[in-house]
Amino acid sequence: MKKFFCLMVVFCSLVVFSGICYADEGKVVKEVSDEKTIKPGKFHEKCVTLLPRQVFDYKFESSGPVYFNIHYHGEYGREYMIQKETISSYEDTITEFQYKKAYKQLSKKAHLCMLWRNNTDAPVELSIDCVTSKK
Repeated sequence: MKKFFCLMVVFCSLVVFSGICYADEGKVVKEVSDEKTIKPGKFHEKCVTLLPRQVFDYKFESSGPVYFNIHYHGEYGREYMIQKETISSYEDTITEFQYKKAYKQLSKKAHLCMLWRNNTDAPVELSIDCVTSKK
């Protein structure tokens, strides 16, 4: 009986500590990784839908400078949340507070689009990693 009790204590400790280390694992709604080549003068767009109480983590790297924005299509046309003129890497988190205006206008869903435009004379390699999770 004493061995059983000791084994249960060890097992419960492992469960508790693994939950602390990987608390967000069960909250992940969607993960996206993508690699694209953007030709000179062209763009690449990736859109996501966010619901209330969701968080969007994203990062990207490109082999050359790109124009980058995050926007949504509201009742008054395209509305920008983020715009960066010449950038080759960036990472950030978009919280519910930041997109609340978007989902109020869009029936409680925010359809956010990330756009990269290559303004250089050579192709640019783009690598994207995104995670949508619950708060």
